Order: sequence, then C-alpha cells, then structure tokens
Amino acid sequence: MAVKMNVLASLLEEWMPRSWSEAWDNSGLQISPADQIVRRVLVALDATESVLKEAQREKADLIIAHHPLIFTPLHALGDNEPVERLVRQFIRSGIGLYVLHSNLDKGLMSKEIARRLKLENCLYFGGESKNRFVKLVVFIPWGYEENVRTAIFSAGAGTAGNYQESAFMVPGTGTFRPRHTAQPFIGQKDELSRVEEIRLETIVPVQNISRVLQAVNESHPYEEVAMDVYPLLNEGNMGLGVIGEIFTGVDEEELIAALRKAFSFNKFRIVPGTGGLLERIAIVPGKGGKLLQEAINRNAQAFISADLDYHQAMLGQSAGLLLLDIGHFAMEAVFKNTMVQELQEICKVQNLHLDFILAENEGDPFQFRE
Repeated sequence: MAVKMNVLASLLEEWMPRSWSEAWDNSGLQISPADQIVRRVLVALDATESVLKEAQREKADLIIAHHPLIFTPLHALGDNEPVERLVRQFIRSGIGLYVLHSNLDKGLMSKEIARRLKLENCLYFGGESKNRFVKLVVFIPWGYEENVRTAIFSAGAGTAGNYQESAFMVPGTGTFRPRHTAQPFIGQKDELSRVEEIRLETIVPVQNISRVLQAVNESHPYEEVAMDVYPLLNEGNMGLGVIGEIFTGVDEEELIAALRKAFSFNKFRIVPGTGGLLERIAIVPGKGGKLLQEAINRNAQAFISADLDYHQAMLGQSAGLLLLDIGHFAMEAVFKNTMVQELQEICKVQNLHLDFILAENEGDPFQFRE
C-alpha cells in the first residue's frame, strides 16, 4: 500500500518531533520524492552515494537516514562540492531523503543504550529541548469508552517512555439539559438528564494534542464533547546522553565486554580511569565529547562516546574518569535495526503497509592498522 509523503512525514514528526532537535541541527524532510508517493524505504546511517545507489537497486522511494546530507545552507547546486553533487544525484534519481538526527539521539538512541546496558536510575542529560506533556480528561457515556480509548491512543495519546496506552478511568454521573436547538445523543430536549459516564484521563505529548483532540471528536458519540486539557509542569525525561547506574559495579574489562555485546566494534581508544568498580556510567551516542564536563559534574565514573579529541581525553584523565571511544559508526549503526522495528510498529498501528530495507552498502570509513 503506497503512502503519500506528507502523511508519512506527519507520522515521523509525531514519532520524533523536529522540536526535539538541537538548534544547530537539520532534521526532517531534506529532499522530497519525485512523485510524492512512498512504497519502499531504505533505512541508513548516512546518505552517501553508495547508499543512494543501493536505494536505486532496491527501487526505494525514500531514504531515512540518521546523519543529515544538508547540514548548512546550500547557495548553489553545482558540481564543485561533494554535497552539491550528491543532492543533484538525489534529485535526478527521484528518491527522497528524510533525516532523524539529534531528535533521534534524544528520543530513541540514548534510551536504547540504557536498555541494552541494563542501566538503572537513568538520568538523561544534554540538549536544549524537552518533551512536554498535557493532561487530557474526557467524559464518555458507558459502553463507548473503548471506542474513544482506541482512537486517542492511535492518535498519539497515552505514551510516556516505554509505556503505551496509559490511562486512568473512574465512573461517575454526568448531568446536562439539552436546549431546544440541540440534537442530543442521550436525553430529551429541555429536560435535565443524568447519565452514567466514565472519566478518562491520559497524558499527551504537546506535539500530538491537535491530532488527539480530532480523534476524540470523531470517536465520541456526544454532539458536544465534555473534555479538558491541562498544561503540566513535568517533562519527559530525554537528552542527548544518559547517565545510569550498575548497582553491583563492574570493572573496566567487564564494562568493555558489555559494550562489545551491545555494539559492534573491534578496536577502541581508552583513557584508563583510577581503577576500582564502576557504578555510574555516562554514555553519549556519536560525537559526545562536548558533554564530558557535564558528565563529570554529575559524578560519572566512566564516559563512553565517539570522536573524542585530545583535550577531552586530558580533561577526563585529570578528573579520573575512564574514557572509552568506540567509534562513531560502530556506536550508531546498530540502531538501524531498532529504527526499522519502531517504524514497522507505527505502520501497523496506522494500518499502513510499507517495505523497510536495511542499508547494507555502508561501513566505517576508518581502517584500523597495527
């Protein structure tokens, strides 16, 4: 079943809103598919020439990549710069490009890292934006609550962290008097009605509220729906990186073994720590050295990331942290599988049928030699 690009873009925006992205980032639709219809999607880490050729062989209509192709404004589309040439190749191919970058780091990668390493008491840190919520309360007549619940959950309500379809329901009595111009679903005009109703409460990310309110109105039997939307002070816990605890503690070799199991890498760079058991671990996917000082301030004992530079290594050494640089590609390529699984679940909920393909024609540009 083909999906219009604007529909797919809306679903991706609800899943990983661009508002979660850092100010320096460029996430979202970078190149539209030629015919605006998507049937097959190639999921990749990078939008490279080899990945584009793979998408052409696979007859994909869209590439969903993690790293942006267009990072800074393009002033021309000539053949002088690699990015310009590749953009021209995309346009000629008719294949689109959608990017999930720092919003994916916050919304999926840091959480998946914590899960893979079985970290407890996780604190997500780093980044400018937070995931804000509102509380939705809807009053529904007995017998119709499941219709409304199903509709609003499908529209993006009731999800917080790893939990979906979360709500609280309590019975009560609603009263109303329909005016003579009303078309009441229950009760008589100009007569006071008392109706057994369910009060349903759930949480909604602010970026989903318009879609959820539309779902309420379409699924609810009443002519005038009684509902409330409350702003909340609590924020979803997300960040570019995560600090978590391993209560039993691990030594350096045990931590490295756990990382090898969670990620795919052979060689790595290390700045040894002061020794002893490590209980408080900080991890930032990708190039995370800019968050090293914050991890130190939050009493991390180990810091794992990629592309750490000399001065960051000196900073970590002076603070007594164990630093591990396991490589940018190795740290992030494993998430292509997770992205596909999440996207397939979204399509299942929306009753959409798209083919998702994992890019195979990409690898670490670095070669490691003795």
